[in-house]
Amino acid sequence: MNLNTLDIYLGDEVLDVGSGPNPNPFATVLCDLYIDSDAQRSNNPLKTDNKPLVCASIEALPFRDKAFNFVSACHVLEHTDHPDKACKELMRVASRGYIETPCPWLEQGYWVATEGKSHWEYHKWYVWNPDQSVNAAYTREIGRKLIFERKDPLQFDGENRFGHTIRMMMEDIREHFSKGKTNNDRVNYIMAQFTPSLHATIFQWKDSFEVEVRE
Repeated sequence: MNLNTLDIYLGDEVLDVGSGPNPNPFATVLCDLYIDSDAQRSNNPLKTDNKPLVCASIEALPFRDKAFNFVSACHVLEHTDHPDKACKELMRVASRGYIETPCPWLEQGYWVATEGKSHWEYHKWYVWNPDQSVNAAYTREIGRKLIFERKDPLQFDGENRFGHTIRMMMEDIREHFSKGKTNNDRVNYIMAQFTPSLHATIFQWKDSFEVEVRE
């Protein structure tokens, strides 16, 4: 997340949903479902930065309509059972916001790069912004639609829209450019070759946006 691109102003009430170990520094209120367990955040401990913390699900936020000027939801929507309901809640409680998830390329590529040892088995969806540009991490692009497709991290055959090409690309990088590296070093090396816009689905919205769920 590039803090310089966020549509946040002095005096704004800002909610960070799924704040986890890296809460948004502009947030005035934090919200997280997992208070007693770090399993869903790769065992990184919850941080509050001495700000109010509410325990709640993104699918049922305990706030009045438009209680906030801005809502941030980073790396939380891929965990939800009902992403359409979660997105409606974000639009209900705030007038604008920022969403970030791993992109489909990274979701599948990480599995290949670590030879099946990915710690993201608990992610339930591929998420992408069809209008996202390569500059999305550095500019304020307002999105119109967010797409969710049910995730199968082990599918790399011709039936998967991402799998075949991603597998070939990642195996080629692993074979020719990252021999002898550990799994984590290999992933860090591969990620460093590309812009953050390829690592993550980046989505900024204002007023409302469309949601498409593909089971």
